[in-house]
Amino acid sequence: MRPNLIASCSALALAVNGAVLPRQTSVTPDFDAIVVGGGPAGLSALSGLVRARRKVLLIDSGVYRNAPTRHMHDVLGFDGFTPAYFRWAARQQLSHYDTVDMINGTVTKITPGNSQNTYFTLATSSQSNLTARKHADQPLGLLGPLTDAPGAVRETVTLNSNVVAFVNGTDTPAARAETEKKTIKFITRLREGSTGHEDPSLPTVAEHDWFRVEFTEGLPVERAAFLASFPSEQTSNVGRDLGVQLLRGRLSADPTAGLVTNVPGVYAIGDANSDNVTNVPHALFSGKRTAVYLHVRLAREDGEKELNGTIARRDMDLEARALWDAVNGEPGDILYAGEFDSQLVFCWLAVDGKKRGVHSIPQPLTQLGSTP
Repeated sequence: MRPNLIASCSALALAVNGAVLPRQTSVTPDFDAIVVGGGPAGLSALSGLVRARRKVLLIDSGVYRNAPTRHMHDVLGFDGFTPAYFRWAARQQLSHYDTVDMINGTVTKITPGNSQNTYFTLATSSQSNLTARKHADQPLGLLGPLTDAPGAVRETVTLNSNVVAFVNGTDTPAARAETEKKTIKFITRLREGSTGHEDPSLPTVAEHDWFRVEFTEGLPVERAAFLASFPSEQTSNVGRDLGVQLLRGRLSADPTAGLVTNVPGVYAIGDANSDNVTNVPHALFSGKRTAVYLHVRLAREDGEKELNGTIARRDMDLEARALWDAVNGEPGDILYAGEFDSQLVFCWLAVDGKKRGVHSIPQPLTQLGSTP
């Protein structure tokens, strides 16, 4: 039981400004981040952080927006399931990471630790520990040009420090102090990482791949896995050929209008659009966002059609009434057939050599043809 928990970046700061603040404090935080709230958004944030081996605490109060509903929809793999089952399944998967802590409790207070907001103190009640790993702590190789290597190393430093960058001859004299220039001849797989008996329901299992990197000169290097850097581009030109504008090689989409493109009726979702995000949660989110926007727009169009149809029917009724008044005559005349009655009867009358549609014929006129 630890009533006061310290984090370098809280879920609140992460959500509001989207920035990770520099750590300029003598206080050693208990966690890299604290996620307050255990619903789908909180669980998704927790998943993204612990997969990068950040030490994260999730505090779940047990209060959820969709708690009253019986079924959850539009979540692939969980359509129709109860929200409680989804949360349970997500927790079960996340429990396989050893940098995650999940507790049930209510945060009563969040206090900035200093004026720079580099860490926060949260007041809460209890905690519990859960675990697992994948290529963490295994020797990694980075495939890509030298210019991409420093950033890739920084992104993987939380996974392990045993990393070799294979830049394939793209280094410069100024960068030779950072890496050894070698041109890759070929890569040979020495061992298959999967045994075929892994549990597919687990989010992560140990993998034992092993590769040898051969160079045009010098000794080979062996690695367990590689992180490759390569340019992204559209696999299809359908959008471009349709006239959709491209932004940095991707379909330009308007985030304020359901991710619609410059071509009306065409939407760009997932990693095809120009927001430069490539992951499954983003794809699910963008697809759902467009679906909701499009559904509302179609519903409005249907409403407008119905309204226009009502106006058209009203205009036809008024036209028929005016025509009736013109040919009906006055009371007492032989052609007088009574007042206009908008029963759904239709006939054609020749007026000024033109056929005009009339909605109804009052009963007296229907008997006119039999009058001597």
